[in-house]
Amino acid sequence: MTTEEGSAAKYQPVKTLVVLQDSSNTPGSYVLNGPGHVVNKNGEVIRTAIKPGSRVRVYYANMGDVRMVDHVVVD
Repeated sequence: MTTEEGSAAKYQPVKTLVVLQDSSNTPGSYVLNGPGHVVNKNGEVIRTAIKPGSRVRVYYANMGDVRMVDHVVVD
């Protein structure tokens, strides 16, 4: 499992999260497949849109050219 940190740029629940990555300062896209993948730092599920600029840590696996999200923690 790989981890990236950055600021949320765009998010549509149960679809795609775009993150401005700290490591490269360029946007990275991550595919969310189903509900329950986005939690706050207390582990509680977030069911609303992530606001642009929110600090996030994305845990994902590479599946070919697609980065499939295991879960996202929002600060």
